[in-house]
Amino acid sequence: MKKYNGNKFSCEFVIDDCKFFGEITFDGINTKAEIWSSEPIVINRVSDNIYGLIYDGMKYITLMDSIFLSKNGVSTARQSDKYVRRYNSIIHPRFVAIGSEWLENTTSVEDVWFSTDKLEKIFHDHHAYRPVIHVDESLVNNLIKRDLEYSESKYGFQANINDHIVNKYHDIGTPPSVYIYTGSKEILSFKTGLGEFSLYHIEGQTSYGGSGIKSDISTQFHISLNESASVQKIFYECWKVHNFIKLLSGKEDYLSKISIHIKGDEKGGYFEIYVSTDAVEYSDEHFDSLLNAKMEKGYLNGIFQKWFDRHEDWKDARNQLCHTYSSNNYNVDRVVKCANIFDLILDKSKVNLPEDIKEAKIQARKIFKALPDSLEKTSFLQALGRLGTKTLKHKINNRIDIILLNSDFEFQDLKFVAHQAVDCRNYFVHGGNKKFDYDLHFDMVSFFIDTLEFIFVVSDLIECGWKIDDWRKPYNPNHRVGRYFTEYPHYLAQLDLITSQSSS
Repeated sequence: MKKYNGNKFSCEFVIDDCKFFGEITFDGINTKAEIWSSEPIVINRVSDNIYGLIYDGMKYITLMDSIFLSKNGVSTARQSDKYVRRYNSIIHPRFVAIGSEWLENTTSVEDVWFSTDKLEKIFHDHHAYRPVIHVDESLVNNLIKRDLEYSESKYGFQANINDHIVNKYHDIGTPPSVYIYTGSKEILSFKTGLGEFSLYHIEGQTSYGGSGIKSDISTQFHISLNESASVQKIFYECWKVHNFIKLLSGKEDYLSKISIHIKGDEKGGYFEIYVSTDAVEYSDEHFDSLLNAKMEKGYLNGIFQKWFDRHEDWKDARNQLCHTYSSNNYNVDRVVKCANIFDLILDKSKVNLPEDIKEAKIQARKIFKALPDSLEKTSFLQALGRLGTKTLKHKINNRIDIILLNSDFEFQDLKFVAHQAVDCRNYFVHGGNKKFDYDLHFDMVSFFIDTLEFIFVVSDLIECGWKIDDWRKPYNPNHRVGRYFTEYPHYLAQLDLITSQSSS
């Protein structure tokens, strides 16, 4: 998708067997197709596929799940005693399929390849290439000769890099320079109900010969589907992985590539899918990832598998978190959202109440049941009904316990900080008394946001098999999680001082 981003193309569209001229601009969430005509443009269902042809490269495009940005626009100009009219419609497609033919059956996807902008950096392999320092020229000559002889026996001619035909064999010079790609092809794999996902590197040469050679490594997922699926279903599955990648990097990201193959098409059937639902942002800044290519394949497989095994139960909470996790915008709405995600975690367990509390609950219910109906009576009975179910603070405490049991970091008073965060959230949701002036000490509100997000992300990953102490030692990596370890003692001391002054 990167080669289309930010570009505008002249094209024609086919609507009810009529051809119309226009343009399409690929610009993330601002992607639009403009259609022009000297006659009114009639599009009965804009959500149906709209077919077009880009003149540059003669690429066929299929616009899917579109909405109108402007319908039946008219421009009028007077010429002598007559008026000349030109009509236009502007639509925004959610997806654009680009290929050598139109994607008419959007529900027959068989294979998928996709990547995100940050994926290659997350699984970057520092040791993928290495030079061979002590080279035996005769061994290298024999290796090249055997390779050319094998290609001649297989293809009928001698071929080298990129099937370049070689007329004769030349002995290499002295001393030769040899570089070997040693990176792992498959990095990890896991399964979902949709199919098997595998993440791997692709090595490709883009130039060679006397001017030198350039080898590019790209990183992408492949999905081998259990059965054919729709483009919309494919996008939903890719989006789940995209959200997980955002957590691993702690950075904004977008789906930079989606390619599909249609079932039953042996001659072609390959399409690029341009997704028009996100703003596209580029960033070359350094970051560390919660998972990386240096980790053992089985370890990575297990974490990915467990994370996606429970995604259906956790998707509402995780999606809520992913909306803000990589943002640098701290505000009141975010602290409310971060607290609410813990209420979205499926947890039907109860709190064990002491016997005296249980008895008091029974007696209180009897007293209030006998009172005349009123809002106060209903409210109190509802509160009694919730007594024994987990409150927001209970749920967060459970997540904190997971961290404390699996990390040797001295998280002194982490539950105190989390409870202060919930009190802050409760004030902005329900009003009432606040623990201290949140406007005056907004750095503490930001600390509450970081705390709640840290607890959610880290406890979730730990339950999936992540070893947090192995990740952060011998130093705290450059990630939101790593920075929280570094900054925690400072902000805890500040919070202690502020709360002690407010209570005195």
